[in-house]
Amino acid sequence: MDNSKKKYSLNDILLILWKNIIIIIILAVAFSSMFGIIAKKKQHVSYTATRNIMITHSLNTRRSNSEINSDLTMIPTYAELIQDRPVINEAYSLLTKNQKKNVTCDDIAEAVKTDTKPQSLIISIKATTDNKDKSILIANTTAAAAKNIIPKIQPGSGNIYLYPKATTKNVNVENHSKVKKYIILGAALGALLGMVIAFVITSWKHLV
Repeated sequence: MDNSKKKYSLNDILLILWKNIIIIIILAVAFSSMFGIIAKKKQHVSYTATRNIMITHSLNTRRSNSEINSDLTMIPTYAELIQDRPVINEAYSLLTKNQKKNVTCDDIAEAVKTDTKPQSLIISIKATTDNKDKSILIANTTAAAAKNIIPKIQPGSGNIYLYPKATTKNVNVENHSKVKKYIILGAALGALLGMVIAFVITSWKHLV
């Protein structure tokens, strides 16, 4: 039969459309599932432990404005010092022999970041790694190292008060997952491939 001369009824056209839609949906679902599985295998979880310290000459509420402003002015400098090698090296030296098997000096340097807020004497020491216990260890050890080293580098730094140690209860967990993006991408590629295949099949069966 010459398909090019064949007349198609509305039902025939709807049937062809439905078959094409089914092919597109099947491939979209299949590709989105496959990409989702790939994304889950590639997802990365990071753990951030935080320990705060406060650097000030006195906790006396009757201090003069000049003393308070002097301490506030130096806080950004102290925050930078905590991320420098003297403090990092000191933190590493405070680790036990067993702890040093799992944590290197470079690990500490890479993990440690500091955070300050305007008009605050508090510095937040944050350690981010892919292991919860490692992050806690680095945050707590770095805080202790800062207390030892900063007065040596800045003799007029004042007293350093350590806040309670970081624990598993206050570790921030962040899932760096792109599962949703991968699923959407997979669905789009699957649908596109489905449209191409549906077009080829339809053309071959009904137009050629």
